Amino acid sequence: MTIPTKTELITDIIRHLELAVAEAQDSLNSLNHSMTEETKSSAGDKYETQREMLQAELNLAEKQKSLRLSNLNTFKHLISSSDNSTDPQKCTPGKFLHLHFQNQPLLVFFGLGFGDIKTNAFTIKGVGVDSPLGQILLNQKKGDQITFNQKSISILDCF
Repeated sequence: MTIPTKTELITDIIRHLELAVAEAQDSLNSLNHSMTEETKSSAGDKYETQREMLQAELNLAEKQKSLRLSNLNTFKHLISSSDNSTDPQKCTPGKFLHLHFQNQPLLVFFGLGFGDIKTNAFTIKGVGVDSPLGQILLNQKKGDQITFNQKSISILDCF
C-alpha cells in the first residue's frame, strides 16, 4: 500500500468533513423552507402534528450540523497540536498510523472517531482516543506490537 503524504491525507479528511457540514446545512435549509411553506389547513390537529414533526427533524438536523462542525474543528486542532509533538514516533492524538492488522495494511487517523473515509486508493479509519482501540494505541511507538480483541496489530509507522 502506497501511503499518500500527510498533507494529502489532511486535505482529503478536511474535504470529507467540510462536505458533511455542507450536507447538514443543506438539510437544515430544506427543513427551514418546509417549515415556512407549511400552511395551516382546516384540520388544526393535522397542522400542529406536522409542525411538531418538522420541528423535531429541524432539531435533529441542527444537532448533526453541530456535531459535524465540531468534528471538523477538532480535527484541525489535533493536526496543529500534533505538529508540536516531542516524540515523532509515539502514537498521540493528531497523528496518522500505518498499521498491519489481520494481514492487511490499515491507515488510521488517531484522535477522532469519524468512521471510515474512502478516497480513490485507500480508506482512512478515524479512531477516537477514548475508544477501546484508542486506549491501547495511546503512547505506543513505531515498531510496537499490540493485541486488540485477541488479534495482533503491528504499528508500522506513526506520522
